[in-house]
Amino acid sequence: CETAFHLNDARKNIVDIPTHWDDNEKEWTWNDVCNNRHFYSSSSSSNGQPWKLYKQEPDSEIIKITVNLGIQFTAALSVACRPFMPFTSDKLRALLNLPEFTDNGELATVLETLVKGNDLVAIGHQISKPKHVFQRITDETVAEQVAKLEANLAASTPKETNYEPVKENCDFDDFMKLDFRTGTITAAEKIKKAKKLLKLTVDLGFEVRTIVSGIAEYYEPEAVIGTQVVVVANLGEKKLRGVMSQGMILMAENEDGQLAFVGANDFGNGWTVR
Repeated sequence: CETAFHLNDARKNIVDIPTHWDDNEKEWTWNDVCNNRHFYSSSSSSNGQPWKLYKQEPDSEIIKITVNLGIQFTAALSVACRPFMPFTSDKLRALLNLPEFTDNGELATVLETLVKGNDLVAIGHQISKPKHVFQRITDETVAEQVAKLEANLAASTPKETNYEPVKENCDFDDFMKLDFRTGTITAAEKIKKAKKLLKLTVDLGFEVRTIVSGIAEYYEPEAVIGTQVVVVANLGEKKLRGVMSQGMILMAENEDGQLAFVGANDFGNGWTVR
């Protein structure tokens, strides 16, 4: 009869679960697993609304068969998901009031039962009170979590650094003409109508100099007082915005344009940097 056909068809799909899962596991998404036809028989899909039929025929054999097949499928899934979802397997078996797997050979025994086409849950078996195994997760929630993971990955991935090309070589003798000295900034103030310039007073040990430096966009005057620096001490004087600058302070600059002092900390003033 039609019911018997659906029952046999469903039994075959239950038996095929381990085989189909093993063949296709690497190619399926989780939604594919949940929706794949191998997990649901034609009988449980075509007659899969027993709650509606119950209102008309509470003693219908179709209801009993459909519910029984659902229980058999759940028992089969508790076996199929055991290798990669052991906690879910335990929950399913607890709902069905079946013995827990102790991973001492029961899995092979149950798989053999499946292959033979025998029921995993006997007729008349008392199952536990039903409850949700999973919290429902929408596609929007999944997309949100994926976006967070991608953002964290991007943040943790080192970005490519664009270094400034090395300038042309200069003669050693020309380089040796430069006189680098250690010093300490003892005073600083902004220069009127010059957003980028600070007027610095630098103690070189053997003398005190005024140096104009283009660091005003990165440092407040009071923040640089006491900073130890390296100065190009024999650079020719130059007037900048009405202030005579007597040297140049060395600064490091990264690809974002941020500046940092180059200094010999706790080394004293006036010493040569070679």
